[in-house]
Amino acid sequence: NQTLAFIQTLNTTAKLKGINAGVSGTGTELGSCRVKEQILQYNPDLVFVEFAVNGGSNEAMEGIVRQIKKHNPQTNICFIYTIAGEQYKQYAKGEVPAKIQGFEKVATYYNLPSIHMGLYPSLLESQGKLIWKSNVDVDGKIVFSKDGTHPATAGGNLYAQAIARAFTSFKTKTEIPTQEIPKLLYANNNWEDGNMFTPEQVGTFSKGWQYIKPIENANLKAFAPWFTTI
Repeated sequence: NQTLAFIQTLNTTAKLKGINAGVSGTGTELGSCRVKEQILQYNPDLVFVEFAVNGGSNEAMEGIVRQIKKHNPQTNICFIYTIAGEQYKQYAKGEVPAKIQGFEKVATYYNLPSIHMGLYPSLLESQGKLIWKSNVDVDGKIVFSKDGTHPATAGGNLYAQAIARAFTSFKTKTEIPTQEIPKLLYANNNWEDGNMFTPEQVGTFSKGWQYIKPIENANLKAFAPWFTTI
């Protein structure tokens, strides 16, 4: 919501709509299968892609990019990298977490911008100005999160500020996304044809199988916005 509000300030006459298509705890493979049904149907002008914490393969990340570009070469894509665990120690040492390095290969190949949202909080932690994990407030210091992964209010603000700083620099760029889609970076295991299918489209079932509506099942309810039946 903060990101959408900030981008709106850059063009107050535009009518913007933000769609949160994230599914907690999932990686690039599921993402590459969901992108057609749950993102591209809205014909987005800009897509943020974030899998730095939950990971997945570079091949599936490339599949996400190629599906978006095949749908509309003019669509802008921006990778954003959140942070979890002890990744902040790597940033503080001037290093980049291995998984993010892999995704950066895809970003570089397709000339996509990326935003390391965990970099500045990591530097603040190394300077003694930020506590990475705490269940209580600490006087004079920013508490980034309560669990070491999901930002508290102050940590979320740092994430939003990172995007705002990046977009402020993007304003100086006039480059238009290229129409041409390059050859596959990972040709041997590509996910550019990832898709979602209902079970009856791809399988034959013996007796005893039945459809369940996640909205009616307490254990599955969280997935109801994305999967109407199981």
